[in-house]
This record gives sequence, C-alpha cells and structure tokens, in this order.
Amino acid sequence: MAFLLEEWLERVAQELNDLGQRKAISQAWFTDGCWNRYSWLHARVGGSLVRSVERPFIPMVEVIWHRGFKPDLCIVDERDVTVAVIEYESTNSSDERLFGKDLAHFENAIAHYASGKELLPEWWVILSTLPPCPVQNWPWWPDWNENTDYPPAVKDWPTRNRDPLAYYETGLHRELTAAWERVVAAFPSPPACKLVWVNLTPTMLKMMNSNGRPPAEPIEFSLKLPS
Repeated sequence: MAFLLEEWLERVAQELNDLGQRKAISQAWFTDGCWNRYSWLHARVGGSLVRSVERPFIPMVEVIWHRGFKPDLCIVDERDVTVAVIEYESTNSSDERLFGKDLAHFENAIAHYASGKELLPEWWVILSTLPPCPVQNWPWWPDWNENTDYPPAVKDWPTRNRDPLAYYETGLHRELTAAWERVVAAFPSPPACKLVWVNLTPTMLKMMNSNGRPPAEPIEFSLKLPS
C-alpha cells in the first residue's frame, strides 16, 4: 500500500479544522508568536500531523537515526520501512532554518541513499508556517535571521513581519531547485523520491514546491479557523 501525501495533507487540514471548531486553535495562532509560547503551536500542529497518519502506516516522533538529524516525524509501514520524513517549523522557526537546517539535512540525507544499499524514502516534506499577511511577536534570531548565507540577501525585521511568505518565497523556490539538481546529480538515475515544501497559513495548507518546481496543479486545502 502506497503512502499518498496529498491524502495525508487533506487529513491534516481536517484535524486542524476540527481543532478550530473546538476553539482549540485559531487564525491568531499562526500570526501572533505569543501563541507559540512554550511551543504550543508546534506541539498542537505536531499532534495533528501524527493523528493524520492512518493505519497501516505508523507515526514515529523525533526518531533518532543515522542521517545526522532527528526528524519531527517519520512515517513507516508495517515492515518499518520509512515512507515519509517530515520537518515542521512553527512561528518560532520558519526562517533561515528552512534553508540552513531542514533543506540541508534533507539534501544530505537523500544523497546518502545514492549507493543503492538502502531503500530510499519516497517523501521528504518541509512544512513551514509562513502567513502572507502581517505578523506580530515573531522572534528575530540574529544567529539565523541575519545569516547572509541564506536568502533573502537583505535582512530586515519589519519587512519580514509585514509578509513572511513574500519575504522567503522566492529564495525557497530557488534553493529547492538548486538542492534538487544536486540530489539528481548524486544518483546514477533520477531518484524515486519527492522533495516537497508545504506551507501553513491561517486559511490554507498548500503544497508550494515539489522537486524544485511549483506543482502543475494546485494542491491546497482550506482551513476554516476562527479569527
């Protein structure tokens, strides 16, 4: 049985909408960084990611493996074969870490499979929280947010706060394209996996990029959360 990312994303949206109906999450959780105090946003979304994994697949949270990092979520089948690796960044960390940590980890880990000695997981998903609207109380971490090794070239806190998605989107598409080209070059033939960027906003869960390109057809799910 194949793991279908689109179906899983739809269930994630359903889980978030259910939380919204129960007043356990609102649009403000994604725009006001205060809601992530004590990592509540990260934990609540993370719970939805886990609850959205249906049998026979098994969610594995923060599993320690030999790829040089600890993913937020691995999804394995009944034979313990990893089918999806997922990193989620909340309002605390949807920043240059998307490039310098998540994308770098994924690129290096995928390239490790080029020898063909192990079965390559099919899905590698970076899930960001980048609203296309003003935000407040979002932290600005000098070690990450002022690091010019990663886009955007011009670092500006107020500009980021006016529209985080616009601030990072161009750079993410460019870096995903470059990373995927390097991955392909490491394999004797194009690898049978997908390197995917998905973005979470107060009103939408949307696949933004797959293997260096925006999807040919929109893959998005509406969120109907209280304001």
